[in-house]
Amino acid sequence: MAVEGGKQADAARALADLTAKQFSASQQVIESQRASISVAFASVLNPVTFHDGGLSLAFSVTLKNNGRLPANKVKVRFKPYFSRWGKNIFSEPMERQRDYCSAPNITRDSRIALRGLTNEDAVTVLPGDTKAWDINLGMGPPTDSEIIEWPPAESRLPQTKRVFPIIVGCVDYQSGVMTNAHQTGFIFEIQRGDPRMPSFITFGEDVPRENVIVGQYFFGQGKSY
Repeated sequence: MAVEGGKQADAARALADLTAKQFSASQQVIESQRASISVAFASVLNPVTFHDGGLSLAFSVTLKNNGRLPANKVKVRFKPYFSRWGKNIFSEPMERQRDYCSAPNITRDSRIALRGLTNEDAVTVLPGDTKAWDINLGMGPPTDSEIIEWPPAESRLPQTKRVFPIIVGCVDYQSGVMTNAHQTGFIFEIQRGDPRMPSFITFGEDVPRENVIVGQYFFGQGKSY
């Protein structure tokens, strides 16, 4: 009886392993067939300008559907902030992106989208196609703690007041006729100068459009699913 019991247990484990592999394979097939949005910087539309201490800028991104189904109810959300530039720069943007684009917000926005937003608010991106999306942002004046004294005091060079704007956001969408929500995160840094050696923006000093640098955050773009 003990031998037979062992054989049955082995058979049960083998069946469980097979079922798990079949489920994993099925999930991979489903994932490969659905819509999948990627985000990339496209172009700077307006210079960086300051008004009463607040910063304004506009740039565009491209949304590409790398999947095999249309991406429907596509909507972009974003939030800018001034980075304080310290050791938190290695983790804070990802944390802010996660908090802003958390699951509860996705669920709520997806329900709103499914009720029927206008084409200006939500669009469809067909498989293999790209859509341009403009990001127009305005920020209030930075707090004293958000102004960076640059270069550092230890350099003994003349210091100026700088700011380091970062934009965190996400693209919400649904795949084909499936109602479950998908999301692609993004994080962009705003700097000025030579793309090979960008520098912080001097507080209160406008930056011509050709000198504005919009780059993706080096350490990640946030969660995508």
